Parts: sequence; structure tokens; C-alpha cells
Amino acid sequence: LVETVRLSIESAKASGANPSAMAENTSDPTENTAPGDAVEVTRAQWVQELVKTFSMTVEEDNYPDNYFSDLTGDEEYYRDILVAVEFGVIDIEAGLPFNPDDAATREFASHTLNYCLGFQLDEDAQHSFIEIEFVNNPEDIQIAINRTWFSLENGSFMPDIAITDAEKAAMLKDAQTVIESDIIDSEYESTFEFDDQVIVIPEESVIPA
Repeated sequence: LVETVRLSIESAKASGANPSAMAENTSDPTENTAPGDAVEVTRAQWVQELVKTFSMTVEEDNYPDNYFSDLTGDEEYYRDILVAVEFGVIDIEAGLPFNPDDAATREFASHTLNYCLGFQLDEDAQHSFIEIEFVNNPEDIQIAINRTWFSLENGSFMPDIAITDAEKAAMLKDAQTVIESDIIDSEYESTFEFDDQVIVIPEESVIPA
């Protein structure tokens, strides 16, 4: 498989040095919408948004084999799902269904988006939600909480709750901000001044070995 999305996806990886340094979001959590306040998002729709946001592309002759039992190849989201598989975003055993029309849950969305962004928790980080023993991706969920993609209710993350269209938009907006923050401007010209004690050697000078 292609070396994970982490920034084609490498460019979304929290400024390169330490992904955990950006694992918290300072945006206003009130921008997020409470569960049930908007149209639910399907798993297929969510994957399509990830493929678009992170500009994932694969040559058509390099698509992986379709091993999902519930995809025929005629679906309008078929290629996006295969691209996401190629990048490692989707990891489901061969022969099992993908369930494209099921709702994208909080845990599914948190896991797949953070897979793309590559945020990590500090080694001594604590989990703040009560379902830690019952979820498959506790680190991704904690990242989602830290970045205010979702809020807790009485300590519960509610991992199986379907995300809303408003929550999807807020998550992808945050992802786009992370991506743009790590893009280098090729037109930027840096300037500097030498200290008075520094001897500047002209570029054309030849320094003997």
C-alpha cells in the first residue's frame, strides 16, 4: 500500500516536529453542533470528504481489489472508498462489508480523520472520557476531544452517535487549517542581518582546503 496518508498527508502532520504539540484546538467549541441538530452523514460521504480534503489520488490501474462484500463497483463513491483503502484510511478484513450507507459515528470519524492528520498524545496524557474500556480507538477519540471536534456529556463521548453535517463541516475546517498551516510559501523571501563580529565571505571566494 501507499505509505499512509499522513500528509499528502505529510503536510497535515502538525508542523512536522511533534504532532502532539498541535493536538489541542483553540477554536471555540460552541461552533460544534449537538447530536441530532442536523442531517446525519453516511460512512461513504465521510470518506469522500476525507479523500477530497487531503487530495488523495491513485492511478486507476493501481486501485486495490474490491474486497468489500457490499460494494458492486457501480456506486458513485466506489472509487473514493478504494482510494481511502489504498492510503490505509480504511482497514477492514477482506470479505467483510463496508456498510457505506450506515451513519458515520463519532469514533469512526475521529479515527479516520486523525489517521490522516497524525496527531499523537503525550506519553503521560490522560483520557477524559468514560468509555475508554469499550472503544477501539481511544487515542483518536481523545484527540477529537482535545481539538473540540466533539464535546463530552457527563463524561461520555458517545462514540456510536452519528455525526451531523455541521460537525462534519467543523472537523474538516479544522483539518484544512492544519494543512494550510504547514504549507511552505515558495515565494517567501527571508531576510537576515549579520552580527558586527561576523566576517562575511563573498560567495565567489575560493576557500583553500
